[in-house]
Amino acid sequence: VSIDISFLEANPFIFFFMGLVPISFMVGYFSGNLSLDLNAYQLIDYTRSSFSSKVISRSFNEIFILIYYFFFFYFLTYLLVNKKDSVDYFFKVFRVIFIAHIFLGYLDWILYQLFYFDLFSRHLYEGVHIGSRWHGIAGEPRQASVYMAFGISVIYLESFYRGTKFSPWWLVITVPAIFLTVSFTSMISLAILFLLLLPVLVFVLYKNPLLSLIFFICISILIYIAFTNSRIAEYAELLSTVFIVIENGSALPFKIRMQMGEIFPLYDQFKAFSESDYMPFLFGSGLGTSAINNYSYVDHSDAFGNPNSQIIRSVYESGLVGTALFILIFYWPILSNKKLNFNKKLELYVFTTVVLAFSLGVRSPAIFIYLGILSSVLSNELYFKKL
Repeated sequence: VSIDISFLEANPFIFFFMGLVPISFMVGYFSGNLSLDLNAYQLIDYTRSSFSSKVISRSFNEIFILIYYFFFFYFLTYLLVNKKDSVDYFFKVFRVIFIAHIFLGYLDWILYQLFYFDLFSRHLYEGVHIGSRWHGIAGEPRQASVYMAFGISVIYLESFYRGTKFSPWWLVITVPAIFLTVSFTSMISLAILFLLLLPVLVFVLYKNPLLSLIFFICISILIYIAFTNSRIAEYAELLSTVFIVIENGSALPFKIRMQMGEIFPLYDQFKAFSESDYMPFLFGSGLGTSAINNYSYVDHSDAFGNPNSQIIRSVYESGLVGTALFILIFYWPILSNKKLNFNKKLELYVFTTVVLAFSLGVRSPAIFIYLGILSSVLSNELYFKKL
């Protein structure tokens, strides 16, 4: 079967981002972020030579994972879901699975609220129960929010592909579920969503001030409701002073200690920027260096790990420039498409941003899979014949 891949090859930001990878490693090397002066406790875990080998192997491993994500989740999705029959079959099966996920998720949540009965554990093999937080069959609540965002965007893609009207009822049943995850990561994802949608919001504000006002009021109400939750409010309060606590060398609260893998890379970037060391801030320190950074602050082998948040990893490892290039990869198929009218581009931009924001909030392959489906739909001439 012959499949045209010129649509994939036409995305220059993939190559720009890949080209930045060695530059980031060079910046990391000359900034000293690829090495570490091991203290007495760390020397129990590694010798100096074994630690250097660990750093090198981890760097190559992260490069391999990056290529794997693009190839397996993006490129193979495009190859497998490319012809009309396969696209139709994908949307048909996905809709059934997504509806089942929503139904079972709400059933699980209601049963716990009424009877303290947890229908699904976090993972089937471990039996760890989530409690009152919404998670459906997606595992952890923070991962559930990603897949709700992914699901609603794929449902929109289906309506776009079939030329039918997208029902707002999908938003009515999915948005509350995202908030019911009571995940601070979801709140971070919503903040990223707001930032990425700013160009659209400015445009809408100019064209329709009343609609923008209603949107801002709704968002403000939702954020207020979210932060009145004791769990999220506590995280927000603790994080507001975390850099000061680190600077003073004070003892960190337990909940913050559990999230230090996310905090230390940001603190390191903040410290470098305040010392006028702009190169790591702009170009990062290389793939895998966020794990080295975490280990430099916590002398325990368990600390040698990456942040869960993709945006934090990206900012530390690829810098502001690399993060911008990474984000543009997912918008380019829309922005460069000359067959789409402005309104369709706007809608696709919004729903792509939904998946992207939540995939930046926590590392997930969802945005790569979505990009493969988006590329398939936009390169499918059958759709454009309907226009």
